[in-house]
Amino acid sequence: MYAKNTKRYVQWQLIYSLCTSLIPLVTLYALLPNTMISRVYVFAIVSVILSMLSINTLLRIVNHSLPSFGFFKRSVMYGIPVCGLAVMGWAKLGFDMYMTSVHYSYEISGGLFFAFQLVSVLTILGASLNKHSKIELFGYINKNRVDLWWEKLWHLSKLTFIFYLLLSMSVSVLIHYQMPEYAGAIFGVWIIGFGAVFYIIAQYISSLFLYLEKTYVVTFFIALSALLHSISTYSIIVFWESERVEISYLISYFIFFIGIFASAIYYLRIKKLA
Repeated sequence: MYAKNTKRYVQWQLIYSLCTSLIPLVTLYALLPNTMISRVYVFAIVSVILSMLSINTLLRIVNHSLPSFGFFKRSVMYGIPVCGLAVMGWAKLGFDMYMTSVHYSYEISGGLFFAFQLVSVLTILGASLNKHSKIELFGYINKNRVDLWWEKLWHLSKLTFIFYLLLSMSVSVLIHYQMPEYAGAIFGVWIIGFGAVFYIIAQYISSLFLYLEKTYVVTFFIALSALLHSISTYSIIVFWESERVEISYLISYFIFFIGIFASAIYYLRIKKLA
């Protein structure tokens, strides 16, 4: 299984990256009016559609299979969680921007968008570490060296937290001295960034479910965290009468991390990688 999954991952990575970033970005900026919220949602939708097409095609190539409903269903079950990881944050951002613009102002909505984009630097760094380390993590699982797998995850987690601190401090200083009009975004960078640390670590742990082809576990916790994020944002704005929806990212990303971490413990210690 190790060789099969490694080959699948490497061949699919380039096309997947194009489908979840460059192609949707060019499409929505070329065809849509200059509205941030509509662009956020279309980015997520186009990313998922193109990603699923690329996953289905590449799985057929790797496994030398002809198109069939059963195989398409298998590729959907395998691929949707990975697509969800790519667009989850953007989908949440679209909802939050809509809520803040309706209940407060476009200035607050724009500040949230600005903070989210700054934190995206951290998620890109995390994705780079994840892609670079994925095959190594697959190898440890294949050899049943769970101790080395956890050790690698701990190393990646420490690097991610260091990146978070450096980014947040640098951005805070830059905004304070060079862009004081965006001072409100500093809170968002620290809170969303801290939540993103848990989100990125959960992606590292998800290598286990990619290896076992049990990515439905990731799907479940993506859906759960998105639901809790929406409830949290609505409660903060409507019931608490606050515009600090950045807290919703911390809550939902932490719940996502806890779910993925607990599931990994279950499969490693109870199911024994079965």
